[in-house]
Formats: sequence, C-alpha cells, structure tokens
Amino acid sequence: MARATTSTVDAPTDARGERFVFATVSTFVLPPPAESEDAQAARRPERRLFTDPVWIACASVLVALDAAVLYVASWSVWITVMVLVISAALGSYRHRSTLTLSEGDGRYVILTAAVMVPMLVLDEPPGSDILFTVLVLVSLLVSRTVGFWLVKQIRRRLRHRVFIVGSGHIARVLERVLVEHPDDGLKPAAFVADVEIPDVELPVYSFGEAFAALQESDGLGLLCAFGPEPPSELHSLVRACEEDRRRVWVVPRLFDLAPRRDHIWGVAVAIIHRPPIYNPLVRGAKRAIDLGFGLLALLLLSPVLLVIAAAVRLSSPGPVLFRQRRLGLRGREFTMLKFRTMRVTDTADTGWTTRDDPRRTFAGRMLRRTSLDELPQLVNVIRGDMSLVGPRPERRVYAEEFAQQVPTYPERTRTAGGITGLAQVHDLRGDTSIEDRARFDNMYIDQYSLFLDVVIALRTVGSLFRSKQSY
Repeated sequence: MARATTSTVDAPTDARGERFVFATVSTFVLPPPAESEDAQAARRPERRLFTDPVWIACASVLVALDAAVLYVASWSVWITVMVLVISAALGSYRHRSTLTLSEGDGRYVILTAAVMVPMLVLDEPPGSDILFTVLVLVSLLVSRTVGFWLVKQIRRRLRHRVFIVGSGHIARVLERVLVEHPDDGLKPAAFVADVEIPDVELPVYSFGEAFAALQESDGLGLLCAFGPEPPSELHSLVRACEEDRRRVWVVPRLFDLAPRRDHIWGVAVAIIHRPPIYNPLVRGAKRAIDLGFGLLALLLLSPVLLVIAAAVRLSSPGPVLFRQRRLGLRGREFTMLKFRTMRVTDTADTGWTTRDDPRRTFAGRMLRRTSLDELPQLVNVIRGDMSLVGPRPERRVYAEEFAQQVPTYPERTRTAGGITGLAQVHDLRGDTSIEDRARFDNMYIDQYSLFLDVVIALRTVGSLFRSKQSY
C-alpha cells in the first residue's frame, strides 16, 4: 500500500485562493475546535495516583537503613547520597517478588567500589583502605538483611490482591504458592479465563469482565500464566492495566529452565514495565522540547517556507496548504497541515498515491522526494496536535481498516503522532507492511526515552534524500 495522497478535497478552492502567511498565522492563532467536557471525560481514563503504596513504603525503609549505615561508616553526606543514587540506578530499590541477599550481593560489591573511588582520590579514608571497605560492605549487608526482614513483615500484613490469568496447571500452582508463601505480598483474588476451571473456589471472570472487576476490587494487577487464552484479548487486558497503573507479571513459556531476575517460589516471572511516556515528567519534558524546537525551527525556516509556498502556488492553481483530518493522541481528531503536492480535482479521490502519480505537480514531486511538504506540521507541533517524533498519524478510515488487519495498530495512539518516527527512519512508509509499521511504532512507545527521540531526529536528517518510499 502506498503513501496516502494529499487530495485537496477538504481544502478550500475558491477563486481568491489563500496566502500562505495568512494561513499559517491563522492556523497557529485559532485554537482547534473545543470538545465538550463529556467527550473529554469519556476519552480520558481514570488513573491511580500511585502504582503501589506498599512498595513505596518498603523502598523507603530500605533507603533509610542504607543511608543510616553509610553515613555512620563514612561520616560523609555526599558519599552517602552518591552511593544511594548508584544503588537506585542499579535497581536495588525496585519491586522484587523474592527478596534474598544471594540475588543482590553483586550490587553491594559494586557499591563498595563506588565508595572507595572518591575516598582514594581524596586520600582521606577514615582508617585504612581495607578496613574502610570491609566496614562499608558489612554495613550494607546488615542493612539489607534487616531491611528485607522488615519488608517481608510489611508485605505479610498488607497483601495485594492479584488476578491470575490462565486456566492451566501453572495458574493453579501460582494460586497455591501465593497462599502458602505470603512473603511476596500477593494474594490471589480471582482467575481470568474464558473456559471453565474445575474445583476452583475463587471467582472466575471472562476477559471482557476482568478489568472492571480488577478496578472494583482495587487489585494490584495481573499474574499471567500461559494457557489456551486468546492472545488478542489478553493483549488488550494488559494494555488496559498498563494505562491504569496496574502491575503485570508474565510467566515465560520455559519458566522451569532459566529463571532470571525474579520468581515466585521457583516459578520465573517477568514484569511488564509501564512505558516511560506515561510518566508526567517525561511527557512534560517531551512537550517542552517540542514547543521550543518547533518555534525555533518555524522561525529559522520561515524563508524556506515562503519560497516553497510560492513554488506551490506557481505550480498549479489552488491553495498553498492542504488540510486533512487525522487521528492523534488517544484517537482525537485534528487537522493536519501539509504543503499541497497534488492538482486540485473535482472528484473525491481519497486513495493512496502511487509511484509516478500523474496528479502530482512539479513542485509536489520535489517536496515529496525530500519530505519538505511536511514542514507546515511544525504548526501542529506548536499547537500540541502532534510531536516532533512519534507514530505518523493516519486518517480514521485507514486506521479502522488497519486495525482489522493488525490488532495492535490502535495502540499507536498512546502517544501523540509525530512528523517523523521510528518506523519512518526504517523506511517503513509508502508501500510497506502495516504490521511492521505498527510493531516499530509500539516499540517506540514501550521503549521511549528522550535520547531515542534525538537518535530518530538525527537519522531522519540523514535519510531525507535516501528513502525509496518517498514519492
């Protein structure tokens, strides 16, 4: 399937035309159509403030104990803070189901070395280097031994409800071990399955009922055991929990061969981490970058925009800008702007462009080849409709069609659409696989970082003249 056409059906075609400067200024100044409060409330999911208050309490206990023993051992505030920061970066205070010193000793060796480096540089260790190193290591081990014991006591008294997804043998094993070993702080509250589970005392919810029941019971999240469950329904349930700050653990298929990192009484589990893009601080930083760079780029490129506008106007009669409704964040529609690259037609041609499309103007061929027709979308970025980097927004008619082909396609709207994105820098546009595009776009969201945005932006500049799908 080729790149979507920029048909001018939705654009004004009166005899007066329109001036590019006036269009740009009016588009920037005039706000998008306001939604009703009911529509906004229906679209906006309710989210919990904290994913796990018990985990916050447990982590605070560990941090406080480590800080106390480090300060007593080193009598240095800045060394104590430095080691705590390194410990947090190594994941020492992350939520873990199983708490044992044997699985965390390596961290303390690294932390001891981290303490020794500044002391040796300053040549001011309190006593001999060896004694100081031993003192810090022993202090950390004692701190963590006491801390783990306290955390287990907290968990035993404040157990979280979890829903076990599955109907097979492993699901029943997890139910048993959670009951027999409460140190994990998890309490089985229900099963999720679309088949009957024999001899079960807990309630069993279908996939359609599970999320509402989980919210009503204030459950911590899901513990997914493999079984005959439909992947698409399980996928949707996991995404819903992800947005609602619910934890999700998954038992890998070969759980008994290589347990890694975490386990529940010998059953290996992997946690599905919530995408960083859901973090308000990350979203705020991304928006600030979009606004700053969008304004700067619009200012610096204004001469280029005027030249392109003149070229578009001279190439064929019609408006300079093309407007088209696209789907943005959480499926909200907005008007996306582009330079017009097609001749104005009387027919409502909403198809896709093809290579050597006869409707393209001379200026349009150059603009599409270099992707300069996308520059007016800087206005969309400034207005908040789009981001500099993100999944490419699509028209509703195509988005609905693609959702039928690729069930994960709608998940791309978990973040705002972008001028460029991870799929685009892999040349996945035009006549390329929709499944591949959706996979790269969702991977971008799941593994988001500001550094990834920088990498994509740099790769976009390098691929402007190399893409085989720009036509």
